[in-house]
Amino acid sequence: MIARLMILLTMLILTACSYTNPYWTKAKGTYFSYTATFHIRELLGDPMIEVLSSPDHVESFQISHLPSKNKTNTLAGYPILSTGNLLEGVPLTQFQSTVFDKDSYVLGITKRCGFFPDSALRFTKKEEIVTILFSFSCNQWIFIQGESEVYEDFDPARAPLLEIIKGLFPENQKIQALK
Repeated sequence: MIARLMILLTMLILTACSYTNPYWTKAKGTYFSYTATFHIRELLGDPMIEVLSSPDHVESFQISHLPSKNKTNTLAGYPILSTGNLLEGVPLTQFQSTVFDKDSYVLGITKRCGFFPDSALRFTKKEEIVTILFSFSCNQWIFIQGESEVYEDFDPARAPLLEIIKGLFPENQKIQALK
């Protein structure tokens, strides 16, 4: 009797360990496919998660607070003021950990402050591009891929995000002055 119970228990454990979450299958094989929670997958969607989790390269930009009608040398309609370093290595991993952590967001809350971005990241993977605009004056970010835009609050993640952005612009006084 005890032997049968042990076999049954072992089979249950092995079955539970072999379960594959359907939300992991698209990006399976990337480090962050297992850490992006259901909430973040619902928020950003698999196409955006795919680019953010394994980009070919990530560029950084200081952008104007106000959009421009002239679309040359802009990022999502905001004039590019300067370029920073590439986001790579440990800072990239730290940024991805922050983006894929649901505790980095204040979901379901709308702030009453204007969105005035000061910096941006452009993630590129083959022909796919995801642009993230940051407004540190309001602690909001916008994720843009094609026609899809996701606005969210990043109050809980402000400190690590600011540290990463400042690290990309070591000589830029305006970015370094952000508090």
